[in-house]
Amino acid sequence: MAKDESVLVFTYKGLESLIKFNGSQSWKLNRKRALDCKYLICSNNTNHVLSENLNDHGQAFLVAKISNISRPLGTIFDDRWIIEFSEYAAINVPNFWKSWRNPVIYLPNSEIEIDFESLVFTPVPDRDFEHIEEVDKKERKYLNLPPLNEVHASANQDHKNSTDFLLTIDEAKVGLSNNYNIPEENIEIILRG
Repeated sequence: MAKDESVLVFTYKGLESLIKFNGSQSWKLNRKRALDCKYLICSNNTNHVLSENLNDHGQAFLVAKISNISRPLGTIFDDRWIIEFSEYAAINVPNFWKSWRNPVIYLPNSEIEIDFESLVFTPVPDRDFEHIEEVDKKERKYLNLPPLNEVHASANQDHKNSTDFLLTIDEAKVGLSNNYNIPEENIEIILRG
């Protein structure tokens, strides 16, 4: 299947942070459509309070080869996704973001004024979990959420007091897909009661 689309995101995270995450996360998106995209293109949102780059608003600064779409790292937005990538290329395309209303859009590669063939891609290093934890702390503070250790303590107590653990078949398929790196549509779950 030809991957003739790219997914574009408008992010406050900088190049260094995205590389440490091996992806761009906390996006509400169509997972199946995003998996069919070849590239992730990140543009700079300097207007966000947590922006890691206060210069060059709207500049495209990263093209990455999408490797997977998974649940996000950390615990803030469990209803969103991380667009993971295996290789990346730093770019500088001023005024790339065209004031699209949604921070996630899909465009045909033929309509994107980037010469993908001329880019030199670099493999991502191992994920930096210490950095991810620091970013999670900043985001939790910004959103007035309790520290992660308090959340885990509360969740553990709630779990001890509950005999119900609810998981849908779709959620199970997503988890199995991420764990075994196989497409959700290739997973069959049989319930016997």
